[in-house]
Amino acid sequence: MDRHIAFPFLTLTESAVVSMPWTITVGDNDPIKAGTFVHHWDSSTEVRLERQVRVNRNAAARELEIDERELCVTLVCRVGTGQGRLPRLIVQRHEHPIEDPDSHIPLDLILAGSQLSAVIDLRTEIILSRRPVRTAGSLSPSRSGDKVWQDRHTIRLEGQDPRFPVQVVDLRKQLSEENMARAPWYLWWPRDDWERDFHGSLQLFLNSSRLGFLRRIKEEDPHTLQLLMADVMGQVCGRLVMERDADERIPDWAAGTLGRQAAEWLKMGWPGKTIKHVRGVFENERGRFGAVMLSIAELSAE
Repeated sequence: MDRHIAFPFLTLTESAVVSMPWTITVGDNDPIKAGTFVHHWDSSTEVRLERQVRVNRNAAARELEIDERELCVTLVCRVGTGQGRLPRLIVQRHEHPIEDPDSHIPLDLILAGSQLSAVIDLRTEIILSRRPVRTAGSLSPSRSGDKVWQDRHTIRLEGQDPRFPVQVVDLRKQLSEENMARAPWYLWWPRDDWERDFHGSLQLFLNSSRLGFLRRIKEEDPHTLQLLMADVMGQVCGRLVMERDADERIPDWAAGTLGRQAAEWLKMGWPGKTIKHVRGVFENERGRFGAVMLSIAELSAE
């Protein structure tokens, strides 16, 4: 559960729910840990997703302050797909009543490639399936359907739309600033909203008046793409390292969020180093910081 959200009732912690990471199998390949992007996929390729969720009913009853004899909870897994922050289509929905004192719930999902578009959105939730009649605390969930635990994992599919929106516009008209009229691109993103979905957070505007630059983008010139991605990464990562509490907040950001993606880029550039260390580089050795961004931009494009 997101610890930065104040729910109106008690929810479950890791003492009651242990969830394993998703693994993904694409076609005939071996299963691997599911990341945020699927390489070598097309609509004719089947995808298999697996994980296990363990629920301790005794601990759950204590945390929700509901007598275990009255505790009725169900694990629900929904698979969505389609472009946008919210999935346009739910292609599968699975329910697993949690009845055993120590429940191990395997999730094994097989998705036909023809069902999928742009992203796979995996939402796993534990809901109250029946309201308790007696022996519940004042802050206990009390309505059927109350969500007492959740997590979400979003996977981008190769071969679909760009990883974040890209538009070709006249920057002179778009931004109404003469001094930006010759810039090859402009990146817009919501500063400080690190928990937003990464794919819906960034918007890249390419300048329609820079025909040579647009041609190199269309031809996927590696050096042009490297420079472009290094600037995107540098803007986002530079902002993140200036957040004084970033080290403490990063573990709370879910996979697929803007903050987690920025943290992954920093991890690629400075493995094993703290945000404080990278902040020092950013503040005192900006050229070195930019060179690292260029380096990982090339690695990300491979």
